[in-house]
Amino acid sequence: MTDQIDQTRRTVLHGLTAGGAAITARQLPGAWTRPVVETVILPAHAQTSEFQLSCSGSPPTGTTIGLGDSVMSTLQVIPPPPLPASATLRLFCGPTSDPESPIPLDANGTATATRTVNSQNLACAGFSLDLRWTFEGQSVVCSWPVAAP
Repeated sequence: MTDQIDQTRRTVLHGLTAGGAAITARQLPGAWTRPVVETVILPAHAQTSEFQLSCSGSPPTGTTIGLGDSVMSTLQVIPPPPLPASATLRLFCGPTSDPESPIPLDANGTATATRTVNSQNLACAGFSLDLRWTFEGQSVVCSWPVAAP
């Protein structure tokens, strides 16, 4: 009895598989046709940027600086975007930060800014001076440790 049920079940499964393949083959076009979907728009979290950002500084990032010292930070956007274009720069130092400021990019995709550790951002002593560049939703940070007085 069990062999008969197994044999019947097997026969039914073979029949369903063959029937499904026949229906699928019948639905396929005889020749390749152009797809109906022409473009796909990715959700924001799945999109990637066409630009790469890099940051360098003078003195070199990671060099300890002190009160009165200035740092120059340079952003490089690769490939250079069409002009006019600008990046935003924001200074963070310990618990303080300044508002974002737009810095124009040149034809090479480069933007440069200089900031000084002064009495207004003195609270950053013992922290680090971080210059965060943002372009097209991407960010990169140049950072310098600040010596305690």
